[in-house]
Amino acid sequence: KKICTCENGRASEGIYCPDNGTPKCSQKGCKAFYHFNDTDNSCQPNSCSCLNGTPEIHENCPFNGENRCRSCKIGYYLSNISDSCELNICKCKNGTGAIGGYCLENGDYECASCNRGYELTNGACEKRKRRGWWG
Repeated sequence: KKICTCENGRASEGIYCPDNGTPKCSQKGCKAFYHFNDTDNSCQPNSCSCLNGTPEIHENCPFNGENRCRSCKIGYYLSNISDSCELNICKCKNGTGAIGGYCLENGDYECASCNRGYELTNGACEKRKRRGWWG
């Protein structure tokens, strides 16, 4: 019975192995965190993707091509629910909250603009002071 070799998985055997010792993995025999590569019949490390951040390394990537992040770009935070990078959205009393890079931490209070009668002062919307006839 012919037995092939396979790094990171189970080797092909018998009629599925062209010659003894030939590198050829069994299609369903890759170790955890590896996937079968049709091109060269090998088991390759999984590679995750990450929009707006740095993808997780292969030891923490259970499925090849999965969106799983390890860190995020400025203006984004790492979601505990989806392991993806979500846009920072700030809160703002009496105005519109800052987003993305203008909101340094998701959920913080940082205003981008203010409602009528309020003015933006150090990232907050303050009631506009009435000015008398003198200015």
